[in-house]
Amino acid sequence: MMNELRTLITQMLEDKLSERDAKRLQAILNDSAEARRLYAEQCQMHAQMRLNPALKDLLKAEDPIDVDQEMDTSA
Repeated sequence: MMNELRTLITQMLEDKLSERDAKRLQAILNDSAEARRLYAEQCQMHAQMRLNPALKDLLKAEDPIDVDQEMDTSA
């Protein structure tokens, strides 16, 4: 679910969220305090990077791993 949440948040921040996905994001946020925390964190980071483009170069990271997939293969 966290990978789905991150994908939905990214799509929202990039103005690429479909109406169906917007409803899914809302449902996840309504059901989970942890999801709301991550959402707020990601929105804040996005806003900070837009206000200060120099941060983008300082915060380069490796591509994220698919946690759900990692859990499936280790079982």
